[in-house]
Amino acid sequence: MNSFKKLMIALVLIISVIGIVGCEEKGEVEKAGEKPDKAIEDTSKKAMDKPMEDTSKLDKPTEDTSKKASDSLEDTSKLDKAMEDISKKASDLSGK
Repeated sequence: MNSFKKLMIALVLIISVIGIVGCEEKGEVEKAGEKPDKAIEDTSKKAMDKPMEDTSKLDKPTEDTSKKASDSLEDTSKLDKAMEDISKKASDLSGK
């Protein structure tokens, strides 16, 4: 039992030394690593806190694009109608 007590005391001392060494002051590398971490954290916080910007500026280009697409569809419909008329006239002429 005596050796068991010695082993336990040795383990407690080793764990204590590891704990003390692990809690020593931060070195230059740790301090340097904190600066970018803090900058990223601050930037993320600002991005989350900032209200959404006015999106009305996006509405105009979207409306313009929608109008152009609608006009293009209308032009295509007119072209289809004209092609049908030509085809019908050609059919009528060939049938006479």
